[in-house]
Amino acid sequence: VPPAGSLMTFAPAATGPGNADAGKLVFDTTCVFCHGEQGDGGHNGPSLREIRSSALVLQTASEGRNAMPSFAATLTPEQIRDVAAYVTQKLAAPASK
Repeated sequence: VPPAGSLMTFAPAATGPGNADAGKLVFDTTCVFCHGEQGDGGHNGPSLREIRSSALVLQTASEGRNAMPSFAATLTPEQIRDVAAYVTQKLAAPASK
């Protein structure tokens, strides 16, 4: 098992760029319960506001991590790709300079 924070080699089944607008729908119906409407956490899930790596979201949603279950059996690869785009493009706070 790799250390926390490291990425394992992960090849998502969906190809092409994610659709952040479609990802919002997935987030609102699947993720908001634990991560909150703005991705700030506080509902037993951590904040997503600092995540800028789509690969990390893809891996975590597909395989699970800590208390978060895998969503590979309930979401399509395209839905996972799209929610990764939404999290990294729309929820992530701008990087401080």
